[in-house]
Amino acid sequence: MSKLLEDTDGKIEDSLDITENKLEIIQNPIFSSTTRLTILMILNANHQVGFTNLRKLLKITAGNLDHHTKTLETAGFLKKFKTFSFKKPMTVLKITDCGKKAFRTYVDQLTEFINRSIEK
Repeated sequence: MSKLLEDTDGKIEDSLDITENKLEIIQNPIFSSTTRLTILMILNANHQVGFTNLRKLLKITAGNLDHHTKTLETAGFLKKFKTFSFKKPMTVLKITDCGKKAFRTYVDQLTEFINRSIEK
């Protein structure tokens, strides 16, 4: 019976074709938060987004958005800058090239895993 389990486990492991690098990308804690993932999706689809507009769109508090954007900024995925709009100060968020690449890699790897699981 243990031989059958070993054979089965071996076949399953061989069929996974998952490298540590791919798992590292999928399991990156940055992407574990739906809020951070949504922020990256919005920023990836837009040139830049105002902090207040993003907060209203996500329906979260300014403190919560600040926490998530600081995490993304620390990771190098977004950049915050101050500007003026109609003589009022405004914080604007923009995804970095590193953020675009990380987001694209995450989406590609997740899509690959999903497609493989559907095909089987």
